Order: sequence, then C-alpha cells, then structure tokens
Amino acid sequence: MVVGNQNIASSDSATAVGFNNNASNSSATAVGATNTATNSSSTAVGVSNNASGATSTAVGFSNTASGTESTAMGRSNTASGPQSTAVGTSNTASGTSSVAMGNSNIASGNYSVAMGFSNTASGAQSVVLGSNNTANSFYSVAT
Repeated sequence: MVVGNQNIASSDSATAVGFNNNASNSSATAVGATNTATNSSSTAVGVSNNASGATSTAVGFSNTASGTESTAMGRSNTASGPQSTAVGTSNTASGTSSVAMGNSNIASGNYSVAMGFSNTASGAQSVVLGSNNTANSFYSVAT
C-alpha cells in the first residue's frame, strides 16, 4: 500500500505512508518522511530512519536498526547486533542481545548493558550504569 507523495512499496504486503519512504521487502513498513524499511517485516517510523535487519524496528529521528530483530528508538541510535536495543540519543548496541539506553552509550559486548551517559560495556555479559564508566571484561559491572 502506498499513501502520500514519492513513496515506494515494492514487495508483497509492503506499506509506505507519508513522504519519500521506501518499503522494499515482504511486510516492510515505512511511515513518515524519508524512512527506509528494506528487510522482511522491518518497520521504520518517523524521519530519516533505516530498518534494514529482518524484523527490525527504527522509530524517531535518524535511527538505524540493522541487526536481525533489533530496535533503535529516539534520535541517532544504532542497533546493529542481533536482538540488540538502542534507546535515547546517540547510543550504539552492536553486541548480540545488547542494550544501550540513555545518551552516548556503547554496548558492544554480547549480552551487555550500558545505561546512562557516555558509558561503554565492551565485555561479554557486562553491565555499566551511570556516567563515563567502562566495563570491559567478561561478566563485569561498573557503576
């Protein structure tokens, strides 16, 4: 289904609504302005979001969800790991099932969590909370 101006829905059950959106795979959905949903069941909603991972979701402004079943919400977040989640502003979740929430956090270790401001969780299964902290070894915690 296509509604609006300069939208493209180029596959079965694809939906593009608004302005200059591209939904180019089965059941992909792009709603708003300049969003791209390019994989099966991917969803991009808002402005300038890119959902390229299978079953991925990008919501807000300028977010990228490229990992399979990943979610990026807010502004300028990247969720590139499989089942990863990035929420807030300028967060990156690149590890498998990693979570980065807040502002400018990085969760690159598999199953890691970084929450707060400018934290890095690079160790597998590591957790970092607060501000300007790093957890870089396996199963480490920093607050």
